[in-house]
Amino acid sequence: MTNQNPLRPDDRRASHAVCVFAAALSLAPAVFAQGAPAAARDEAVTLSRFEVTASVDKSYNVSNATAGLKTRQELIDIAGSIQIVPRLLIEDLGNFPYPSDFAKYASSGVASFGANNLFYIRGERLTKTFKNGAEYFPSIDDDVTTETMEVVKGAQAVLFGTRPVTQGMLLRTTKNPIYKNKGSIRALVDSNGLLRGEVDVGGPVDMSSGFKSAYRFVAAQQSGQQYQDDLFDDRTIVSPSFQFDLRDTTIRLRYEYSRIKTSGLFANNFLDQNNNVSYISGRRQGYKAPWSNSVFTKHEIEGTVIHRFTKQFESKLQVAFYSERRSDHDSRAANNNANLLGANGILEATDSQRFSLLTLAQTQKLSSVVNDYIAEFSVSGLRQQTNFGWSASTQADSQGLVTTALISPQTGTVVFPMVNPIFPANPVDPVIPGAATTVQQRDAANIYLQHQAHVINDMLIATVAGTWAWSSNTSHLDVLNAAFRESKGDKGLYRLGLVYKPRKDISLFASRATNFVPSGADDRDQSGRPLPPSTGRVDEVGVKAAGLQGMVTGSIVWFRAVTANLPVRFNLGTPQVYAAPAGVATSEGMEYDLNFRPAAGWNIIATMFAGKGAHDQTGARLPRTFKTSHSLLAKYEFQDGPLKGFGIGANAFRLGKLIQSGAPAIPGFNVYNAFFTYSHKAWNFNLGVNNLADSDFYAGGNSRFSVQPSTPRTYSLSAKFSF
Repeated sequence: MTNQNPLRPDDRRASHAVCVFAAALSLAPAVFAQGAPAAARDEAVTLSRFEVTASVDKSYNVSNATAGLKTRQELIDIAGSIQIVPRLLIEDLGNFPYPSDFAKYASSGVASFGANNLFYIRGERLTKTFKNGAEYFPSIDDDVTTETMEVVKGAQAVLFGTRPVTQGMLLRTTKNPIYKNKGSIRALVDSNGLLRGEVDVGGPVDMSSGFKSAYRFVAAQQSGQQYQDDLFDDRTIVSPSFQFDLRDTTIRLRYEYSRIKTSGLFANNFLDQNNNVSYISGRRQGYKAPWSNSVFTKHEIEGTVIHRFTKQFESKLQVAFYSERRSDHDSRAANNNANLLGANGILEATDSQRFSLLTLAQTQKLSSVVNDYIAEFSVSGLRQQTNFGWSASTQADSQGLVTTALISPQTGTVVFPMVNPIFPANPVDPVIPGAATTVQQRDAANIYLQHQAHVINDMLIATVAGTWAWSSNTSHLDVLNAAFRESKGDKGLYRLGLVYKPRKDISLFASRATNFVPSGADDRDQSGRPLPPSTGRVDEVGVKAAGLQGMVTGSIVWFRAVTANLPVRFNLGTPQVYAAPAGVATSEGMEYDLNFRPAAGWNIIATMFAGKGAHDQTGARLPRTFKTSHSLLAKYEFQDGPLKGFGIGANAFRLGKLIQSGAPAIPGFNVYNAFFTYSHKAWNFNLGVNNLADSDFYAGGNSRFSVQPSTPRTYSLSAKFSF
């Protein structure tokens, strides 16, 4: 494998011609719609049971499960915990780099990891992300194409195969083509110098072929300054999609190209022995070389066919191919910086630090096929629903990783002064030796069957599901050694659920589900052999409410999860990364999620998570876990009078202390944000203030010496024009 050539610093500033780009695209609806009869443009297409659009009003409350259990269902009828994040909430909160930054205000127990598409759920950083029902890469991604997010907690392997972990997963649904001419242009700037433009247009297409068709085009461009010197996050996303409806069959094609170039995944700040983020040289002082960068280039191709055999029976076939090329040319804080702290164990201006050049060249390719069926019928007047299907996936991952010590031009040594470190000129990537190259192939398949029976219509609902899951993981670390090391496994899984509804707006539920997860890319022992698959079981008991004509939804859930062979990784960020199974890990906790609109114009979401902290069979806490989190989000939009059209909102998030392996616990933090909105005709404006209190805290990171510090108080302004 050869190294990928990183781009030079002068090309990291993308074009600022967003307005011209968006204006040109705004003409697209008229071009595509020429000659289309008015009746055809406004004619609705029969909605599939597999897909439910989010609310089109100004509510954060979405009561249907869209992809959560692969069927259209009211959340109150499902024996499980699911929270949905609609597009309106995503845009009201402003601009965040990761999906979990939005989801944590809508679902309890969710927190950002601070890099990539990774996040915490139920207090653990062991999660999976799916896109349109297919497994997705854990690397950094953008949400301009996202219509809704669903936080689905607990074991869902029965329906989604071997990939979902015991703690839960995040399902992201992208924007579909629409049969009404509609579009928007959105621009955003912030006080640090960030510039972002978005366009979203869609409508019918006149193919003059006797069938209906529609398109959607979504794109974004982002560049500009960040809150610390030498930090940047430049993005380009382009995603066209087309849909064709031929009587009872819907065919949808989607493509997405994205290129995200950042200054590296972490800002390289430190936590000292007093757990304070190191700002010795000032808060805008970062510890990144100006030439540092990480580049993610992705291509996504999806094809979906939905066929309605009858009004009660339909199928969905989805084929997806995702590819990603990643290149890192990054100055990283060395792992052994703890040895450089002063005699008092506290980081001081007289101390020094070590940096390395981290070079990574990686290619990932993921192909999957998912085929689902749903049937609805009655037995003796009692409603029944059956889901069955199968899926198969294969993923190839090739990467080379090497780290070399940087030399300080100030001292001529491998140590840098803590105050204003001067990095060397852009070094050449070292040749990645064969011993540092990893090649991995992961294959998986499953067959499932789920039946939901109304034992008493709208009062007692039972769910029984089973699946057979299989996986194979082969890898080798040394290209000079052709022998692959292999880990295979298969397992039968089940899911049981019971829902009792004493009245239409209240339900009590209990469920038990099992899980089966093959080892991941870094889940190898010190000899390079893949770890055995992990298995788990999750028990849940909860109560849900959906009263006042859907104005109030909420749930209180108790869960207990037991996972065997859970991998714990060591030597992160080095070619010698390896993992060890943690034996049996147990977590337990309570979740409180409430979403309600007490009066017209109000939206309120309150969440709370309280757990015992995941621990192994000896009682020791697992690393990267927390016990508590809380969030509160409220928005009011004036309905009449001189302030009609204005809205005001605020949100707060609290994360409890975070356990790290072999180090003192990282303190928890509070963060407060606010936003103000104004809508008039086709215009919508949003003024946001993030980190209102201007607090310093550990916002995420890989270790105590690879810290993503909190963003200082930042003002943002967005303007959206809809047509």
